[in-house]
Amino acid sequence: WVVRDAGGERALPDAQPALRIGTGPEADLRLPGAVSGRMLALVGSLEGRLFVQALQADTPVAVNGSELAGTRWLADGDELAIG
Repeated sequence: WVVRDAGGERALPDAQPALRIGTGPEADLRLPGAVSGRMLALVGSLEGRLFVQALQADTPVAVNGSELAGTRWLADGDELAIG
């Protein structure tokens, strides 16, 4: 996995089962903003494929500009936007 965010680009270990995206200190990928401790999205792996799941109905998650409802498979090069 490769993550590109405001902090730059970094590789994540293949053994990491999921990437928690949120605003609190327990998030693997912490977004700027108020420290509410909310988890906003989860990126995980199932049977060798990556997926993203929106976790908060009031915080939109988009994949390649299309708002996500629930869970969706990811492909190489997909871009996520949260908020």
